[in-house]
Order: sequence, then structure tokens, then C-alpha cells
Amino acid sequence: MSVVFRRPTAVAVSSDSRLYVADRDSNGLFLFEPDGNLLRFYSSAELGGLKRPRGLCFDNSGRLLVSDSGNGRILIFDDALRLTARIDLSRHRPLLDSLALADRTLFCSDLNHHVIYAIDLRDGAVKHTLGGVGSVTGRLRSPRGICVVGDRLIVADRDNDRICAFDLNSGKAQSFLGFGRGEGFVRKPTDVKFIENQLYVNDSNNYLIQVYTLEFEFLSQFGGKGAALGKFDLASTLSVHQTALYICDRNNDRILRYRPEHAAIEALVAPGFIPGVLRRPCGAAVDQHDRIYVADRDNDCLQVFTPDGRILDTIREVSRPAAVALTTDTPPMHWVVERGRHQLSLLRPSGERIQTIRSAARGVCLTHPHDIAMDSLGRLIIADSGNRALQQFSRVGEHLATIDMAKVSSNPSIQIRSVCTAPDGSIYTADFDRGVVYCLYPNGASRWLLDLKNRFPEINVLRGVTVHENRIIACVRGPHFIYIISFDGQLIKKFGTRGNGVDQFRNPAKVIRMHCGNHLVVDKENDRLVVYDDAWTYRGHLGNRLQSSLAAESGGK
Repeated sequence: MSVVFRRPTAVAVSSDSRLYVADRDSNGLFLFEPDGNLLRFYSSAELGGLKRPRGLCFDNSGRLLVSDSGNGRILIFDDALRLTARIDLSRHRPLLDSLALADRTLFCSDLNHHVIYAIDLRDGAVKHTLGGVGSVTGRLRSPRGICVVGDRLIVADRDNDRICAFDLNSGKAQSFLGFGRGEGFVRKPTDVKFIENQLYVNDSNNYLIQVYTLEFEFLSQFGGKGAALGKFDLASTLSVHQTALYICDRNNDRILRYRPEHAAIEALVAPGFIPGVLRRPCGAAVDQHDRIYVADRDNDCLQVFTPDGRILDTIREVSRPAAVALTTDTPPMHWVVERGRHQLSLLRPSGERIQTIRSAARGVCLTHPHDIAMDSLGRLIIADSGNRALQQFSRVGEHLATIDMAKVSSNPSIQIRSVCTAPDGSIYTADFDRGVVYCLYPNGASRWLLDLKNRFPEINVLRGVTVHENRIIACVRGPHFIYIISFDGQLIKKFGTRGNGVDQFRNPAKVIRMHCGNHLVVDKENDRLVVYDDAWTYRGHLGNRLQSSLAAESGGK
């Protein structure tokens, strides 16, 4: 069925096989029938002010327990989702995550303090804690999923890249697995669950589910990165009901069910396309009338909006579009960077494919292209991330040159995810990891560079650059998301904290300048474009219509 999730983080299945899904960024819970049909969405106001839920489980009496991470509480609901009790841990200033039960003891992981709380369900008191920050056996770094198997509490110790087990009688700890790329090794495991004498480990950054004996002898694995059935994209948590494993496939916005006895996987709840609703937009372009063309990555399409956010058209059958550029034709044709097929495509406004380009220089194929820019002569520049290069093409798609950014930057591991041009023909790109902006002549020779990380150490990575009137507008990751900087490195403005409110973003990818003077921020993980005027005053946003979409899906219930 069609549902608009915004990063589902946990799933729990009731005794009557109904699915409860925690949707972190909408601060609510979805309730589904066993076959995946939506029954209802419960908002924060209906759930005692729930904020950013991260963990779910049922107790022996059928009550639903929810980790209310934004408020530092555990909320307890009856079978009608009426709030009946609270366990308030806010004095500890925790970031509560996963939950697990053993008799009358509730275990809850705290990502801020790297501990597991053992809580007496009768009075809500913390009896003791396990872990504490560190890497030696018995210490934890970002403990995520947990489960109880016999007398052991098993923990996915994410940032130590391992699984830990605590004996609940003696407190003795053991460490298992370790860093590696599957087949008995893990990267950033986020959950572990138990089914019929086997342990299932969510090996998140390897995009795998690994299967082990109770003594962590490797048995098998399945998955791999992708959106196809049987593939995952940063799955977050697992849940068990009867003998089935339920998987929160977070970045694919879906809930999967795996039946071990048949090695069969199915999508119980999967996203459907709703015109006007974006799913992880990565790029945008505007035509002379300020119509907005959005590279809607996870919907595999382009969506076209009016300047005030009304949906005009959709162009389907493109694979994970990362960026779009418009020709000067009337109406414009669309050059689309398709990451899913590692290619550049030219489409008519109807969506008809005119040309497809997979190769750059002889023997070199585009690999993970991320961005596109068009100069004043109509020539194209592609941020060819996998080849650590910029590829230049003529306006009709003939390859002109390769700019080797590994050579230009003297960084053999440079990641190029953004490119733009200026009216004088200069090309601007950035080193994603090192936070350096490069200005190049049209022939690819280096003109100057600006090391933003050196000037602003709080910047984590540099995702996108746009240049306008001798100013660099940078989308970064750090305490703030938008930096506006002069060419000589002076900070003009920085703003944007993490969230989905006004002047808040979640991993913005690019800023687009409109002809009317407004700016569009491609706010990828909030599934929207945010509009600002020339003075950077918020004017609205488009593409994110969660509540109206839910009403349509549930028949207005």
C-alpha cells in the first residue's frame, strides 16, 4: 500500500499481528492491519506529546512501550493507545533508543551516555546500568538494538562495530564479531534479535542481515544495498513476531517481513508515489518562469512545481535522479543525472528519452554521478564522484574533457558531490570530506581554493556549493547547515539547526537561485524544498505534505 513515512525507526507487532510503526520525524505512530493496510496515524498530541520515538516493544500484558527520545521518557499505552503511565528519565539527559523486556525488568539503551538502563517496571526505578563509554569489553559506544536471550542481554554496540553480551546474573561481558564487510564481520550494527536458536544481526552499514548461532558462529547473510525487494538501505531496527522477522528498512521507507523457514522476504508496507510529495530530493533547477524541476531521488522521477508550490507535472522512469539541468529550448528539455544507472540522460518535457550517456573519456564510465551544472554556452559539467573527476560535455552531449580532481586537489580519495558555474565561465566544486571549495578556469586549471574546514572547524562535511555575486552559499553538516561566505573567506551569515521547522534542515543538498531573487534550499532528508527571499527570510516550503497525504490514504479517518 502507499504510505508516506519520514524515516520509520522501529516496528512492533501485537498479539493480533497488527503493526505499530514509530516514525521519528513526524513524532507519531502508524497503526497497520496484518496485511499492511493503514488503520490510523496517531499524532504527537494524541500520544502525550511524543517526540522523536525510537524504540517500541510490548510487555506480557499487551501494553505498548515507546521510547520518547525527544522528552527523555518511556511512555506506556494500553491496547487502544491510551497513555496509562510514564517512566521519566529526563533528569539523566538521555537519548533513549531501543527497548527489551525480561520478566518485570525493562532494558533501555541511552545513546548519550552509552549505557543500558535496567528499569523495574513496577515502579519505574532504575535498578542499575550496564556499559558506559569505552571500547574495552563491557564498555559501549552508541548501544543500539538490544534483546534478552535466556540469561544474557545482547547489545548491538554500533560505534565499536561489534556485538556485546552481558550475563544478567554475574554482569560479566563478552564481545563478538568486529569490523569488516560481512560474513562474520560488521559495520555499525544497529540491532540484534533471536528466532528459534538463531541470532539475526542488522549489519547496517553493510546493508545486510547476518545470521549466527547463539555462540556467534556465522551461518549466513542476506540483503545488500538497494531498493529492490530483498535489498536494504540503512535498515534501522528489527522486530520478531512468532517466527517472522520484521525489518524497518529506513531509507527505503518501508517495513519488510522475512520468514526464515522459507527464506522469503516481502514488503508489508511500502511507499507509493503521491504527486506533489517528495522523497529525498537531491537537486533542482528553475526555468525562465521560475517553474521548479526537482530531482526526486527516491520516487524515481522529476516533479515540476509552480513557484508557489502547486504540482504541475511528473516525469517518471528515471533511476534515482540526483540532479537536473534545463536547456534553453522552449519548453526546456531536461538533462538528468541518474545515479541508479550511472548515466546522464536528455529528456523531452514529455519524458521521452532522447539521449543517454554512460561513458566519458574512452574506457571511462560515469560512476556515481552526483551533480550537474550548465555554463553560459550550454556546456555541461558533471560531478563524477566515483571517478573523482568533473566531466565536461558539449550542449549536444559530446565528451569534451575530464578534469581530474584527485590531481587538482592532491587528494587521491576526494569525493566530488557538487558543481556549479559562474557567468565568467569559472567552475566551482568542493571536497565533500575535507571541506575545501575549488575555483577552476573553464579549461579545468586551478584558479584558487578556500579551505572552509580550516576557517570553520565545526563543519563536518561540505555537501553542496552555489556561487552568486561573489558569495559562496555552502550546504554543510555541523551545528548549522547553511554558510554564506565571501570569496576571501569572511563569514557573512550562517543559520539552520537540525529539525523540520522554520530555519531548520536535515542534510540539505544544494541551494538554487531563482530568477525572482528567491533561494531554494533542497532539504533532502526533510523531503522538501524551502523558499527564502533575497534577505534569507523564510517564505515557505513545498513538497512535504505528510498530514494531507495520510488523510488521503486513510480515507480521512
